[in-house]
Amino acid sequence: MQADLSTRQLRAFLSLARHRSFTRAAAECHLSQPAFSDLIRVLEETLGARCCANSTVCSAT
Repeated sequence: MQADLSTRQLRAFLSLARHRSFTRAAAECHLSQPAFSDLIRVLEETLGARCCANSTVCSAT
């Protein structure tokens, strides 16, 4: 199975992993937090896996 990931989704994930905070990662990506959360949700659905342990603080693996 091939996942169709965009550069935008990958950059968002990297930012989230770096900051471990949806708020700070969203700001770095120049997105509102709800838009950023939606982007990560779609990424998780595409991959079929969760990217973060909880919804406010990320412990990306």
